[in-house]
Amino acid sequence: MILLNMDQLASRKPEHIFILIGSNDIKISDKKEFMAKYAQLIAGIKEKLPNSKINILSITPVSVDALNKEPSYKRIPEYNLSLQELARTENVNYIDLMPIFKNNAIPYASDGIRFKTDFYPLFLNHVRKTSIDVFSQKTDRI
Repeated sequence: MILLNMDQLASRKPEHIFILIGSNDIKISDKKEFMAKYAQLIAGIKEKLPNSKINILSITPVSVDALNKEPSYKRIPEYNLSLQELARTENVNYIDLMPIFKNNAIPYASDGIRFKTDFYPLFLNHVRKTSIDVFSQKTDRI
C-alpha cells in the first residue's frame, strides 16, 4: 500500500477524498495488516484534513483468468466486507463498486486485473452518483 505524502494532500485542501487501493495490495499483506494500514491512512487524512469527506472505494474484482492465476484474489469479497466495516467504524463513506460489474460487461485489460478505457466513464458515473446520494442523505439528517 502506498501512503502518499499527507502534506502534499493537505496543501490541496480537497473537499472530497476517494481512496481506491487495489487488488495487488492483498497479495502482499494479510488482512489484519492491510486494514491497519488503511486505518492509519484514514487517521492521517482526518488529522490533516478534518473537514474533508473521505470515501473508501471497494476493491474491484478481477477476471476469472486472473483469479485462477492468483488465488489470493478470492479474498477480495472478504476484504471488501472488512473495508465496509472500517468505513462504519471510522465514520467515512464506503462506495461499493460491485454494481458496475453486475450491470455491465466490463472490458478487462490483458492482465485481467486492470481495465480498458471503456470502464472508466462507468466508474466515474457510479462514484459521482453514489457520492451525491450519500452526501445528500447525510445533509438531510442534520
